[in-house]
Amino acid sequence: MGNIDNFVLDTVNDVVEICRDRARDFESAAGAIDSEALRKELLRYSGERARYAEALSGALEEMGYAIRPHALASGIIRRGWINLIQMRPGNHDHAVLAACERGEDWAIEAYADAIGAHVPGRIAEMLSTQYQSIKATHDRIRELRDAADHRRHVLVSCSADIELNRALV
Repeated sequence: MGNIDNFVLDTVNDVVEICRDRARDFESAAGAIDSEALRKELLRYSGERARYAEALSGALEEMGYAIRPHALASGIIRRGWINLIQMRPGNHDHAVLAACERGEDWAIEAYADAIGAHVPGRIAEMLSTQYQSIKATHDRIRELRDAADHRRHVLVSCSADIELNRALV
């Protein structure tokens, strides 16, 4: 068994649970998106987070430690929010992607904490590699969110123009 103190173990455990939570969040978000291409991208991120959680928990188990699963209320709340957004009519991609971005902010913070906790060896390498990927995903989600926001503003502007034209006729 490796030598990991309880703080480091709890920190890595939190990252595993956050990855599992993010996998479920991305899956919920994919179900709320109309675009097939975006749905596939979100499902790819879901699978990636699930693989990250399994890799980290497997590495801990190889060292003789067990992951202590615990429900994270923030993930449950985010998935509930995505489900509520899904019920609203209109272009809701922006709101779903904004929720995804907030979740990635949370994941980036958890990874930074774990990296700062001086996790030993292979797990530290895994955390570092996964952290870079999560930051890239965060940036991509932000781009998608901004593009969805732009489309939403264009739709609102077009709708206003149509209403104005109707009023003038």
